[in-house]
Amino acid sequence: MTAYADVAPEDAGACCVTHFVMADGTVRQLSSIADQLYLMPDGAVRPASALAPGERMQQADGGVAVMRHVEAGSIRGGVRSFALGDFDAEDGSVDGHLLNAYGMVVADVAVQLSYYRQEGSRP
Repeated sequence: MTAYADVAPEDAGACCVTHFVMADGTVRQLSSIADQLYLMPDGAVRPASALAPGERMQQADGGVAVMRHVEAGSIRGGVRSFALGDFDAEDGSVDGHLLNAYGMVVADVAVQLSYYRQEGSRP
């Protein structure tokens, strides 16, 4: 079952615009909330706000993208976060909780909530 939460348009929050180079050389950018978790090739997840130039990130097609830079900013408008089911933090597996966001792999809100409850420890 998919659940989601909307942020009302009048709410403003921190966002990041990530600029990355896909494995095929295509340059892309993706806007997200600053605490959106991206999947790294080693299976770890990292918040958008903590990504650094040169870091490798997992693509949805199995390739690996390279971070060019991250711009911090603010967002005003609707944001939708999806939870694809309950997340078992003790198990730690993100299987079934990953989404394709413009070709990049990001974690759902269930993983995100667990990540921040554990103060940034790996789920």
